[in-house]
Amino acid sequence: MFQQNDICCHSLEGTCATWCGDVEVPYPFGIGPSECYWPGFNLTCNRDHDPPLLLLGNPDLRVVNISLANSTVRIVRTNALIRRGDNSTSATPWYWPLIGNPFLFYGEEPYSLSTSNELVVTGCNTQAMLFGHGDPAIISGCASFCSHNDTHITFGSGKYCYGMGCCQARITESIDGMPKELLFKWLDAYVAEDLIPLPAFVFIAEEGWFDQKSVAGKLMRKDRELTSAAAMEVPILLRWEVLHNGLSPKVSSRPDGDLCKSKHSQCKLGNRGYTCHCNDDDGGNPYVPNGCKGSFNSIDR
Repeated sequence: MFQQNDICCHSLEGTCATWCGDVEVPYPFGIGPSECYWPGFNLTCNRDHDPPLLLLGNPDLRVVNISLANSTVRIVRTNALIRRGDNSTSATPWYWPLIGNPFLFYGEEPYSLSTSNELVVTGCNTQAMLFGHGDPAIISGCASFCSHNDTHITFGSGKYCYGMGCCQARITESIDGMPKELLFKWLDAYVAEDLIPLPAFVFIAEEGWFDQKSVAGKLMRKDRELTSAAAMEVPILLRWEVLHNGLSPKVSSRPDGDLCKSKHSQCKLGNRGYTCHCNDDDGGNPYVPNGCKGSFNSIDR
């Protein structure tokens, strides 16, 4: 295992830590001084833990993997489950503003939700919708029902939430970054108290996580305690891109040059910015000089 004090120079002034515990931190991400990362890609290495924890924004967001090839960051988040109280007799929708919420980020950030995540809703006669910034802005939503004939929910293998006791819905891409708002409401609330007392949770998770019987079984127990639910680590996949802010990919406001610094790399346009990729997807780093493995060949392709 690599140690937290392993360092490497990114062809920038000084040296920059490239590992935090057992998680690699490749440029444009970085830890410490501003010259170690592209603006907006700074991370925190909390060395009070053993092994150290790589954090994104706040202690609830722990980074477990950074992919340059896919332009994604996998995080696990605690306090990710939004719990609504016991079955309510109120049909009034409940809105959860996501801008500035600890789940998300303040200001203009390079992250957006990957379409490899899903919205999950549990409970009887519950509905949730996720909104982006457009108009109309619904990027996901589903409803969960229970029948008076149901006495329990059976957990199988694979996806089993088809709207009875829980539901899962894919999240479409939001071109404006992270979601803006979440709506939750009870459906036919006045009879909900006569149904199975399933806990009502709403959350976003990477596809496949909730399909595990061990996860779903724990969350959908009627005696599930809120404190233990909050402690669960929920995986979420984020996409990232270098925001252009009106600049072309080969014109940088930074003094150290272009965005895609390695030979044998190319720049791809995203929704709000750009990402760099090695021509042969060779696993190198196109954001640093000679970072793509093809750059070490003596014959240009």
